[in-house]
This record gives sequence, structure tokens and C-alpha cells, in this order.
Amino acid sequence: CTALDLGNVVLIGHSAGGCLVLWLAAQQLNVGLSLVVAVAPVCDLNEAYHLHVSDEGDAVERYMKCTPENEDGLAQYASASPAELISDIKAPLLLTIGTQDVDVPFQMVQDFYEDCLSHRGADIPLRLLNVNEADHYNILTSGHDAWNQVLAEIMDMHTRR
Repeated sequence: CTALDLGNVVLIGHSAGGCLVLWLAAQQLNVGLSLVVAVAPVCDLNEAYHLHVSDEGDAVERYMKCTPENEDGLAQYASASPAELISDIKAPLLLTIGTQDVDVPFQMVQDFYEDCLSHRGADIPLRLLNVNEADHYNILTSGHDAWNQVLAEIMDMHTRR
């Protein structure tokens, strides 16, 4: 049995999982994050709530178990939303989004990327991969060209560390 190298941890999450890995990267962890990969991440929970992100439009409210319509709800959203925690994310970061994604707005990920550029150290690796013709699901489908592009970017960033 091979031991885990907790000094070389890669987190990968898709959609709500992308939100979770971004949130986790902002926490004080006892592991060394070598790369955080957020694939089509819901990176701004308040914006996602107001845009009614998801097929049913209520995914963020169900996930948070509240709305940002009052002071307590706003505080909960602020503590959980990666958009509010950018300066605490110190790990190398790869953001990916498909140009045909209808579930997570392309602009939300683009805005998060730009905020990362402004609020994180210039020495912390950061990339945004816009995958042409990819939707919310094929960007993470094994063997699909979209996933192959994401995987190549992951490998490139991870080997450059």
C-alpha cells in the first residue's frame, strides 16, 4: 500500500463541487494543496441565487438551506461563497468553463477569474480555460475532447509546480 502524499494534494470539483473545492481551498488545512481545479464552478453563491442557476432554479437555495434575502442569510452566503473568499485561496488555481454551458454562466467564472487576478498574489499560479463547444457535462466526461483539454491543462499546471 502506498502512503498518501499530503503535501501534494490536488482538489477537483465540478459545478457545486467546484464551489466546494474553492471554499475548501480558502480554509486552513493541514495538507499542501498543489492545485485546485474548479470545473464549471458556481463561484458566486449570491449571484447564482439571483440568477436561479440550475435546471429547477433553486439549487443554491436548497444547497444553502436559506436565501440571501435577510442579514443572517447574507452572512451565511458570504461565509460559503468563493467570491467572498478569494484572498484566502493561496493554492494554484485552474478555473474551467465550457462556452456552451447553460447551467453555470460563463461570465460568473470570468468575473471570478478577474477578481482572482486583482486580489491574489501575482506569484500564485492562476489560469482560466475556456473550452470551446463544451457544455456543463461533457467538460467532465472521460474521453470527450473537452475533458481531454481540461486534463491536459491539469497535467501542465501540476508538473510546473
